[in-house]
Amino acid sequence: MAIIKRLEGKRVLILLASEFDDSEFRDVAGALLLEGAEITVASIVKDVLKGLHGDEAVIPDELVRDVNAQSFTGLYIPGGKAPSKIRDDPDVKKVVNEAYKRGLQIGAVCHGPQVLISAGIVKNKTMTSHPSVGRELLEAGANYSGGSVERDGNITTATDPHTLAEFNTVFIRELACCELFGP
Repeated sequence: MAIIKRLEGKRVLILLASEFDDSEFRDVAGALLLEGAEITVASIVKDVLKGLHGDEAVIPDELVRDVNAQSFTGLYIPGGKAPSKIRDDPDVKKVVNEAYKRGLQIGAVCHGPQVLISAGIVKNKTMTSHPSVGRELLEAGANYSGGSVERDGNITTATDPHTLAEFNTVFIRELACCELFGP
């Protein structure tokens, strides 16, 4: 029996810094890999990045400044304390803006939308996040729902690790570009 891997040939960039939420990285990256995606982890430093809870450690594949967004299908930003560490970096904002303008599927969970706020791409988008980021989203012009998962255009957001199964379903479907299953 052949198993269809919906994301074969797709490349996903994950923006990371130390104190990322372990499960928000592991559970999403794992689901993407199982579906056949190729993952590239990029950070603003080339050091070992440690998860907030100490369960995961990752060495980035690339520095964000060296990333070419046009070679990816999607972009993912897990939460934890990592987004606050990279959100104001000019290279991070440049990559996120380029990804958005090129129509890449963008996913962000928990505090991940902070990076999208700093990149200036949330205005008039219906989004969700950890409740503590909700006010920031509203102030940046987003329509904050507080729901578990939201998709608006090419951006999919989720509230926390408890919503990862639903987030993965939506994000993977969008990354697959409806080629196999229709809209």
